[in-house]
Amino acid sequence: MVVTLAVTWRRFNLIRVWDRLLDGRAFALEYSFSEPSFQSPRMKLRIRGNSIRIRVSQSELASIAADGGVEEAIQFAPGKRLVYGLTVAEQGPARVTYERDRVVVQLPRQAVTQWLDPAEVSIHDQQDIGDGEALRILVEKDFTCLAPREGEDDSDLFPNPEVSQGG
Repeated sequence: MVVTLAVTWRRFNLIRVWDRLLDGRAFALEYSFSEPSFQSPRMKLRIRGNSIRIRVSQSELASIAADGGVEEAIQFAPGKRLVYGLTVAEQGPARVTYERDRVVVQLPRQAVTQWLDPAEVSIHDQQDIGDGEALRILVEKDFTCLAPREGEDDSDLFPNPEVSQGG
């Protein structure tokens, strides 16, 4: 018997597939990611040299705080995708892991709690990667553009502080 349950949330767009043999002895759990809707804002990922920057919308930050994380994916070709996301850790510094085509930025809960304050714009840290090198980590709130862009939906982005300051 095969049962498929598709759950589409802004934070995961996750399909869970359970496959249990009829005798009940075997159980397999497989996670795969459906293509997210283009209508909702998405986390923005920027990788440059030894730095990683992610920008999140208001609903994504709310999901990080309430549910412990968000994920997104970019499809390059059939079967070739990069999944990236943010998760919350109870303690420790911000850190990045990369395994099996998945980049995960882990943020300390205390930093995420402080980040919920409207005055807090970002969380930043560095991770030692050996040979005297460091990976710079920056996770920031995504603000509305000062000049509207055609085809851009800014409705879930944070209000731009420069607009409120008359700038």
